[in-house]
Amino acid sequence: QLIPGAARHANWRELTPILIGLALATPVGAFILFNLNPELIRRAMGGFVLLFALILMSGWVYRGRRGIGPSAIVGALAGLISGATGVGGPPVAVYFLSSPQPPEMQRGNIVMAVTVLILMVVAAVAAGGGFTLETVIRGVILTPAYVAGTWSGSRLFAIAPKEYFKRVALWLLLITGVGIIFL
Repeated sequence: QLIPGAARHANWRELTPILIGLALATPVGAFILFNLNPELIRRAMGGFVLLFALILMSGWVYRGRRGIGPSAIVGALAGLISGATGVGGPPVAVYFLSSPQPPEMQRGNIVMAVTVLILMVVAAVAAGGGFTLETVIRGVILTPAYVAGTWSGSRLFAIAPKEYFKRVALWLLLITGVGIIFL
């Protein structure tokens, strides 16, 4: 439901190399997921979320070169992390939130990249045999809450101050990372 608005605001010139990196690296990450200890993967998942939340909360921004190479590297890193742990969005968020682009374009880039990332992860996990009946049932049960949360978040983004939106998102990431590691 976010895709039409996000696609209009996205910077496709910068986004395309990221999407190519995602497409190439996500299957490699999924291979790691299926071949490493699940407890290690869970802790790595929490660690990545926590690390990127702290990076964003610190105020650090990427000031390096932007272009095809750096964008493709960010996409590959996000695809690798996402394929292995399911949390590849933070590298993309750090990269785009560090850009001098307006918040609507940053959000459009993030939404489009994460959409492709999710599709790639679903395809890689399906190809690896990672879906069971239990997984599908859980997904069906959780989908209404996910859709409601997405709808509510998009409405709040339109009316809330952009700095408030960023602060809430960072605190949610921090809490999520700590929860994954320690619970």
